Amino acid sequence: MAALMLVVFLLSGCLGQKTFTVTVEITPALAGVNIHENSETGTLKAITDEAGMAEIKNVKAGTILVPVKEGYSFKPKNAKVTKAGTIEFAAQETDPGDPVQKAHELVERVEEAQPPERYGDLVVIRELITDAREAVQKLDDPMLRYELRARIDKKEAAIEETLSSYVSAVQEAVEQDKGQLLASLKAFWAAEDGLLETYWRMVQPENQERLEVDLIDVDAIQQTVIERAPQLERELEISDALFMAAGAGLDYFRDELIKYRSHFQRVNLEHDRKDLVIDRYQLYVREMPPLTIEQVQLSIDVANIFCAFAATAEAASTMDREDWQWAVEVAEYLIEEMKEPFQTILNIMDLLLKVFEAKTPDELLVALQAIETEYLHGELGEDYCEAIGKLDAPPFQTDYEIPQEANDLIETLNDLIDIIAETLDKTRAAIQGAVDKVNEENVRAVLSRIGEEIDEKSHDDLVLGLLQMLDRATPIAVQKGEDRVEVDFDLEDQELEFDPALVNLYKRELAGFTLGDQFTSEAVADVRHRLKGVYNQFESLTVEVKEAMVRSQGGIELVVKAFDKKGRPFLGFDGKELDDAQVFFHLPEGDWAEAEATPVGQVKNGTAEFVVKADHNPIYTITEVSAALIAFTADGVRLDVRSGPFTVDAEPTHYSVDVCQKPDDDGKIGFKAGERVPILIELFYEYTDSEGNREYDWAGNFSGRLSATLKIGKDDVFNPDLEFALGMSGLDQEVIIASEEAQEVELYFLDKDLELCDSFPEIHVVPDDADHLAVKWAKDQPGYVQLTVEDRFGNTVTSMNGLKRISFLPDLAVRGEDQLMAALAIRPDTSPPDRKGDAWVTFTAGKGTVQLVDSPFDKALEPRKYELYILLEDWENDVYVSGVLDYEKK
Repeated sequence: MAALMLVVFLLSGCLGQKTFTVTVEITPALAGVNIHENSETGTLKAITDEAGMAEIKNVKAGTILVPVKEGYSFKPKNAKVTKAGTIEFAAQETDPGDPVQKAHELVERVEEAQPPERYGDLVVIRELITDAREAVQKLDDPMLRYELRARIDKKEAAIEETLSSYVSAVQEAVEQDKGQLLASLKAFWAAEDGLLETYWRMVQPENQERLEVDLIDVDAIQQTVIERAPQLERELEISDALFMAAGAGLDYFRDELIKYRSHFQRVNLEHDRKDLVIDRYQLYVREMPPLTIEQVQLSIDVANIFCAFAATAEAASTMDREDWQWAVEVAEYLIEEMKEPFQTILNIMDLLLKVFEAKTPDELLVALQAIETEYLHGELGEDYCEAIGKLDAPPFQTDYEIPQEANDLIETLNDLIDIIAETLDKTRAAIQGAVDKVNEENVRAVLSRIGEEIDEKSHDDLVLGLLQMLDRATPIAVQKGEDRVEVDFDLEDQELEFDPALVNLYKRELAGFTLGDQFTSEAVADVRHRLKGVYNQFESLTVEVKEAMVRSQGGIELVVKAFDKKGRPFLGFDGKELDDAQVFFHLPEGDWAEAEATPVGQVKNGTAEFVVKADHNPIYTITEVSAALIAFTADGVRLDVRSGPFTVDAEPTHYSVDVCQKPDDDGKIGFKAGERVPILIELFYEYTDSEGNREYDWAGNFSGRLSATLKIGKDDVFNPDLEFALGMSGLDQEVIIASEEAQEVELYFLDKDLELCDSFPEIHVVPDDADHLAVKWAKDQPGYVQLTVEDRFGNTVTSMNGLKRISFLPDLAVRGEDQLMAALAIRPDTSPPDRKGDAWVTFTAGKGTVQLVDSPFDKALEPRKYELYILLEDWENDVYVSGVLDYEKK
């Protein structure tokens, strides 16, 4: 019976597997060798000492030990444990300078690595894959890089498939039960049994977004579930307690909030009115069921925003100092980002309150200055007090409602702040309006006295006193229609040139002034104009050229200006009608040309305009001239003035295009594909001379930027911006497409309508040097390959002619055949590739064909897909080009 039970235990595995104590020995002795279990990324079992030895106990039978050390390879690569004893590995240092060997070794280690069984093992294999990829990237051979990358990708894909299975298990468990979730988490991650309830709440679909839980991959599960769960368990306890309390009475909720208050910030229990704050806390916790401390804090902060709005709105409505103080206290509990706009509003409100609280004119002036009221005059303090006291109280009554719902409140934050700010702005504007009204009434009172009390017999002191009184009463701002304009009399203004010694002249000018119904701004301007009239006597004329174009493109516009003795516009000629004027143009040759000039309207602001129309214009080409103008007003006043030199200009109408390169002996201008073509563009204008002949002249005055479109032969269109100076511009454009035919250099302007003077120049473009071999199947010869020698731009190199050696290679390996011997070998006629892939092809104008299908080379290939590398070697002309053909051997 005992023997039978022993057999049962052995069969059932109850006695466990055999274990051994083994000693790993590295020869020659090598310290720091990691001994891993089953793969290079498996569990680390031991590390060798200075003697190259490591003892490992309790090793299960069948365990595979794998030695690993950077810079070394081992033989054998691994060993299976079957008994106790010593396992020897021979270490061989790899050549650190041989990147190929290092890349091979790292890729082999990746391939031998076992998929990680625990999340903690993942970092090791990822580092190994990264090292392998970096080593492969350093290789020069592209085919080898491709092969090794593919091997790494394959292994990585297998590992990712394993990791995806763990992720899928968790995702499926969410739809099942708690037990399945815990099992799926413990299968790969360090999940704890005691956190099951927390895990389960975290992964519920309705909670994932709020808790920022992501089940997309193993890293996301580790970071958003496993690592966060311990902290979240405590947070859920607090948030659940507060959410439950939010559904009970207000006092119970307050007690629970006090209990957990240390976990939160900005909890306002000290500055509450009629339980407004605690009521908002309870409402928003209930309305936005929290899962975390952060979400409870959000409810508190939203409630604080509501209360700050409510307190500020009430203070703005009542304009009561105690209400303002409560609003200040509530605003202190806002998050920092929200404090500034509230503090700004409350500061403004404080300043406005001080305006209405002022008891004396001095206090009011200080308060008005604090809110940046403009145009204050201290002597009007009593009047300001009376005017502001008559404003509607309160002048900034609020008539809006604060949203009760949290989401509605958050969405209207900026709107609510703007409403309060705009309301306070209106209040400040009302205060400014009251000040402006007092100021304007004061100015009009002074203007009325000037109109009533000043005549030519008035005492000098009275006149000067009233002018100084008007000076002190300004500047002010007044309404003129829809606009608010500044009015400033300002006796110290240099333009006014006020001189008390001229008081007798001022009396005469002011004697006819009356205020009447004039706007205040116009009345003050009238007084200023009368004072300036003392100096308003004619002194001189000048003439300016507004526009001067040659006859074919327009006329010549002249502006005559009259000035008084102070160099200001003389207005004595204003409103006068003008007769036609005569203009005499002094030409560079010393001759004079006469023309008739037509006036444009009347004299206005001391200025008159005359136009020499095109049909009277005597200037045909771009010329520097001066002009003498003689004109008369309708009442006989003569205006006689001469200009300085000016240029009669012309806009370009035509252009020419030239290539700046000498032609060859055949008269051709030649370029090689890839070279740049230097191009010169010149501008001209067309005119008709005095005898009716059509002529062109160089538009040498033109400078600026013009957009153009340029096309050379079959090349792509290019749109350059041309910078012109002295009527010329240049550019150089790369030419790409070769052609046996001549190619035109065509250029057209996009933003200016210009005509070509002559024809476009022609150039000849030949192919660049041979760059590659274009390979494709010949259309009319089944089984034949067409080979075309092309330059770097795809032009056929037509200079490639004669019998050339072609090599077909199924890969990029370089054969050991001596090229010089091949070059000296007797060349046969055109022939298909032999078994080694060598063929001879006759090229005509850069093109040739060769048989591939059923050739000796083709017959020697194994049936599969090939990427044939085809090499043309022309040793005589030092030309070596190649191409690739995808070929599937059936």
